[in-house]
Amino acid sequence: MSEAIEDVALAGLGHVLDIDPSIVELADLEPGFQATRERLGANWVIEKTPLDEG
Repeated sequence: MSEAIEDVALAGLGHVLDIDPSIVELADLEPGFQATRERLGANWVIEKTPLDEG
């Protein structure tokens, strides 16, 4: 994943929810956790965010 400023995009939450309403399932995601899934419509997998050891 790139962190270059040229790759940054800004979108309002309403627009994101229009595209994927399942994002609302992540509203109570605790700090220190991340959610991933294999494809749109798949179940979210929530796991502790790995510590950056760099």
